[in-house]
Amino acid sequence: MPGPRWFGSGAKVLYILAIRATDTLLAFAFVWSHTVFFSYYGQITPRLWGIGALEDQNLAGVVMLLEGSLVTLALFGWLFLGWLSDGELVDQLTAAGVTPERAARAVRYRTAGKCPCLSVDRARRRSHVAPRVGPERVSLGKHPSRDGRADQ
Repeated sequence: MPGPRWFGSGAKVLYILAIRATDTLLAFAFVWSHTVFFSYYGQITPRLWGIGALEDQNLAGVVMLLEGSLVTLALFGWLFLGWLSDGELVDQLTAAGVTPERAARAVRYRTAGKCPCLSVDRARRRSHVAPRVGPERVSLGKHPSRDGRADQ
């Protein structure tokens, strides 16, 4: 799903860091706490594996840290690979004759492969054809009809 133009890779990295920082702070609070946060949890008598409520809470913080680290690394890897492929596709489209602004927009909204006018192969073929001049050219705001004349 496309987002606003300002929410690019840099903003996504900052967003991930902000979210993961809050999770990390909560996990460290569980790990280094010397009291049980929920009094009811400390009163449960049948305990699994014979560990107390405080140790269980500390281990929960460790699990939260591990999960957060794995998710953060996976997200950064995913963003990095996407950033690399986006840059490569923009380079291919601009080399094929598409303007840099249009190529960046096509890559941003993932339309480079869906729109035939922005596909790399078609753009390459068009770049080797002489540009149209004369009466076939249509001024801004008008679309060519099937017979080549501009519709009003």
